[in-house]
Amino acid sequence: MRTFDLFPTPVTHVPNVITKPFLKKLRGIIKEAKSVTNNQSKDLYHTNTNKVFEDLDDIRELKKILLPHVEDFGEVLFSDKLDWGFAGIWGNIMKKDGYQYLHNHCNSFISGVLYIDIPDTCYPTRFWRPEPANFFHFMHVNSDNSNQYNNAYINFDSVESGDLILFPSYLHHDVPMNESDEDRISIAFNCLPSHISVGFYEVDFKVKGL
Repeated sequence: MRTFDLFPTPVTHVPNVITKPFLKKLRGIIKEAKSVTNNQSKDLYHTNTNKVFEDLDDIRELKKILLPHVEDFGEVLFSDKLDWGFAGIWGNIMKKDGYQYLHNHCNSFISGVLYIDIPDTCYPTRFWRPEPANFFHFMHVNSDNSNQYNNAYINFDSVESGDLILFPSYLHHDVPMNESDEDRISIAFNCLPSHISVGFYEVDFKVKGL
């Protein structure tokens, strides 16, 4: 018997994207930046998604490091080497009892998370199965034995500080409550190609440079 994975959803894990000294510098930038409180979790803070944060020299340097990985992942998604740019980039600080509710990212094609600090007892990111198009209306659940074909969600619990995760922006994800006394710190971003074409139409996007 042969089993085929039809229409799989790609998620890419890139380990050790940045050096430890640069990791330390980014941690300081996020902690010092002006932030806003998440509208559902009072213990989760985001840097303002404005040009003040994006135009910092170290954030510009970070985007140069991230962009080749975005381009490679874009080729996986679209089977073509497209020109990519950033539609937004921001820092996150999740304190004890903070969480990120289930969501996806609109107005972009590729989203990513760079992990700065991940407490041992805190989830990196939890991805959820798209609903309801590719799931049964009735379901059998075996809590002792599940796999990629019947899991409701998948945890990326092997991710470490300095690692990068890239995923399609439509994929729903969340972060369960941080039960650690340590902060969970990350940088998230969205990306768009400068141009897409499907034969009978073409669309140009104005994306931000590095």
